[in-house]
Amino acid sequence: MGLFLWNCNRAKKRLRIGKNSQIQTFTMMKKILIACFIVPFLFSCTKKKDPEPPTLVGQWQLAEVLNDPGDGSGVFRDVISGKTLQFFSDGSVKSSTPLCSMNSLLTVTGEGTYDDSFIFPSNCEVADLKLSYKIDDKNLIVYYPCIERCAEKYVILATLLND
Repeated sequence: MGLFLWNCNRAKKRLRIGKNSQIQTFTMMKKILIACFIVPFLFSCTKKKDPEPPTLVGQWQLAEVLNDPGDGSGVFRDVISGKTLQFFSDGSVKSSTPLCSMNSLLTVTGEGTYDDSFIFPSNCEVADLKLSYKIDDKNLIVYYPCIERCAEKYVILATLLND
């Protein structure tokens, strides 16, 4: 009978050891599974780089014109025009028509300079004329000094690498 009790006690110890190793194995597997799910999220959450803003330097083609009738209902409308603006890295700008007015039908070219916010046309009847502009959604929008809202929208034709 003593041998039987000794074997039972030994079997119970093995059973406890077996349960502990199963619990340890289960705990270890949980840790591995959690790590497998968390680690990919840590590396996939990188900060997105802001795209480079489009550069003004290059050749732009007139695509749309805005002439508000005075009630705020004006919208950009497609135009077929050969008018282009060409911006150079030295701060100069050339136009296929005069820069002094929006709807110029003259066949002479226009010139001027520009900075971060304005285009300064040269040889205009209005002294110190300046046109504001902005690049919006890869379009160049040039605002003219009108009584009602008016502007021209250009699309990029080519970026000048060496001017």
